Amino acid sequence: NIFITESNSKSKSKSKSKSKSKSKT
Repeated sequence: NIFITESNSKSKSKSKSKSKSKSKT
């Protein structure tokens, strides 16, 4: 469970970063 949650958190972070980058561009 912890592993899955960590993976989800990472994925979310990546998505957020990508969104931010797109916004900046």
